[in-house]
Amino acid sequence: MQGDATRYVAVEFELPDTKSEPHEVTVDNGGNGWVTQRTGGRLGKLDIETLAYVEIDPPPALSKKVRLNGIVRGLDNRLWFLDGGPNRRWLSYDTVAGEFNTYTLPKLKNGSASGNTMRVRSDGTVWLCSLEANQIIRLDPKTKKFDVWDVPAGVKAGKSANPYGMAISGDSKVWFVENAMNQLGRLDPATGKFDEYPIPEKDAVARKMGMDSEGNIWVGLHLPGKLMKVDYKTLKMTILEPPTKDSGVYSVQGDPKSKLIWFSEQQADQIARFDPATQKFTEFPLANAEADHRRIEIDPSNPNRIWWSGDTSGRMGYIELVSGN
Repeated sequence: MQGDATRYVAVEFELPDTKSEPHEVTVDNGGNGWVTQRTGGRLGKLDIETLAYVEIDPPPALSKKVRLNGIVRGLDNRLWFLDGGPNRRWLSYDTVAGEFNTYTLPKLKNGSASGNTMRVRSDGTVWLCSLEANQIIRLDPKTKKFDVWDVPAGVKAGKSANPYGMAISGDSKVWFVENAMNQLGRLDPATGKFDEYPIPEKDAVARKMGMDSEGNIWVGLHLPGKLMKVDYKTLKMTILEPPTKDSGVYSVQGDPKSKLIWFSEQQADQIARFDPATQKFTEFPLANAEADHRRIEIDPSNPNRIWWSGDTSGRMGYIELVSGN
């Protein structure tokens, strides 16, 4: 490790229940990290100032089997996530008031309405890639109305296209990964029109998506361990290869305050940065091996701090760049 790769700290916290599956992480406006537990059923918070960890129970539901997932920071001070188990509900949590709101999802025709990725559009609507149901789902919190679209490739194939990662492009269209089809999908919320685009990399097993400060889409190509950019205006796809081979690129996020791109290298236990201006990659190892970091999130209060959550490791943490020699 040399240069920029040495100027950082790595912080890691092991959850009290290491089998609670904290698959997803987000960061509130104050810089605190939050995770949803897929099997633990609780909302977890790691305080950035004290490093104290607390867990919060969601409101009671008909079923005691609570499967929280897909957390994302929304507008104001609200976090959005879903209970993807038998309770079929979406929830929001006000981090300042400490209050929950619950939205019951109507029964759908296909499978369970579960998924790993939620996004909040600029108009305040909340979106989910429903992995098993082959659907894209939208909630308007103002009206409490859900809208559901079937992914065309999955309908044609007679199985789920496995909509996985999601990102909102600069023209406010909703992009998503079709994991089982080696494609990307794009939905225009204004018209309901879908477009689908093959990924120019065989067996990419694409995972999560992010967007950069210019509105372009970035995708983690997990199996080949590569990073892909999609220019949302021209639809040109550019594939980039990080220094570490077979790194398992998974979660990607663009820094909204710069042109930097951050991504997780799940199989290499590293978080990496790509600078489009210099075409330079920098890789930062995590504190320990087998972190299984499925999701990263840039801290809105500090763009030099990148949070992560580890599903099978039962851990969460962050890396933070520091100045100096």
